[in-house]
Amino acid sequence: MGSSSLQFGSESNGIQALGFAALLGFVYAFISRVLDLHFSYLHLPLVLGATTGICAIISGGLFKALSTRVGILYVGLTCWFAAGVPFAYWRGGSAGQVASWLRTLVIWAFLVGLTLTCRQCKLLLNTFFLAAATAALMALIGSGAEAQGRLSLERGELANANYFALELLIALPLAWRFYSGGGRPGVLRRVLAAGLGGLILLALFETGSRAGLYSLGVMVLLVVLRVDLARKILIALAVGVLFVSMFAVLPGSLRERYSTVSSMGARGDRSAAASVLERQRVLRQSISITLTHPIFGVGLGNFAPYVFQVNKDLGQAKEAWFGTHNTYTQMSCEAGIPALLIFLGIIVATWRSLTRLIRATRHDDRSEARDIYYTAQAVQVCLGSFLFCLAFIHLAYDILPHMLLGVALAFVFTGERELRDLDAQQLPPESGNYRGDREILFSGGSLAPQVSGTVRRGAAAWSITADGRRTA
Repeated sequence: MGSSSLQFGSESNGIQALGFAALLGFVYAFISRVLDLHFSYLHLPLVLGATTGICAIISGGLFKALSTRVGILYVGLTCWFAAGVPFAYWRGGSAGQVASWLRTLVIWAFLVGLTLTCRQCKLLLNTFFLAAATAALMALIGSGAEAQGRLSLERGELANANYFALELLIALPLAWRFYSGGGRPGVLRRVLAAGLGGLILLALFETGSRAGLYSLGVMVLLVVLRVDLARKILIALAVGVLFVSMFAVLPGSLRERYSTVSSMGARGDRSAAASVLERQRVLRQSISITLTHPIFGVGLGNFAPYVFQVNKDLGQAKEAWFGTHNTYTQMSCEAGIPALLIFLGIIVATWRSLTRLIRATRHDDRSEARDIYYTAQAVQVCLGSFLFCLAFIHLAYDILPHMLLGVALAFVFTGERELRDLDAQQLPPESGNYRGDREILFSGGSLAPQVSGTVRRGAAAWSITADGRRTA
């Protein structure tokens, strides 16, 4: 696994470049959902996805991604899903959900396996941001729908206001990434980033998603914890002004909805009260099912039909099929506690990899390293608020959570590679012992205690062994 991982940082070739270009198009189409409203007959996501897949297989990126430590966890999770099908309440539905999960798995692998440089990863992050801005513009200007005063798109995935809010939420830290541009961006780029970021924030508030609002609070908290006292005060003042301004322009129905944190607080809004009570009920049901089916759960996608049948057997009134409204209990009650533990292992491994990258660049004054540091901070803030929001929406097998995890891990891999190259450029070619000041080695997403590998500068080439000895 180690040797294949070391090849992640190799320069891209034509096949990989074509696959990455198709991947950018797929990500833009998936996040913006513009093709849900226009030109859907072209089936461009299918064409782009197929092109990406073919290139990922030919270039070897798919298999390299799956051979990393996190990739092995994903493969193990997939095997556990498949093993649970014979024990599912509705085997056919569970098998179908496992088949759908395979698409999510390969998209994660495409992101990790085809993104080989920091520049490519930053292009990917900018694509996320611009796609979310496109969706916000479509909703605010002409293609939005307002069910119960809540903003969403007319149809497609983003017709769900909560899902729409989640997608907008993860774009906000990336607005800063687009604004900074990794160097000295022009005035036009800064104005564009600030304007689009403001539109995304306005659209987020107009979705009426309380989970989105709470997650936005978590995002602000994560930022505050990372800055000095002076910036903490500035952020507190800015957030206060922002919230007052936003709430001033929102309709009364949304202001009342945002004021509901519990069923007691929702008395003035019957729909909000019903929503709060429903979420509490299905949360208790999902926990109960987890405890009675701890190994394989009731089967992927089987929570709603299982609960419906249980209520029917008990002679209770029929009700609509609801999801768990919680990704973590969705995973545990439908796939078992082992699946939840593997999923949490994927999250922890990705988070820790980002943390190691942040620590490795915190005191590095080189411009490239500072850019990596701030981008890693933005990605981690984005990931942290997203993971909090998953406690309010069930997306265990959906593409979006694993797409974000894939982008985060890809940035770790490419960031480590760039740092290793920067360190190598500072090494003199004479023989002797060497131990790097930053001591970074890209090895399957981990930071090892010293640099090793082949160093080239012009016609000269030498090797750095694992114990720090340089040989000509």
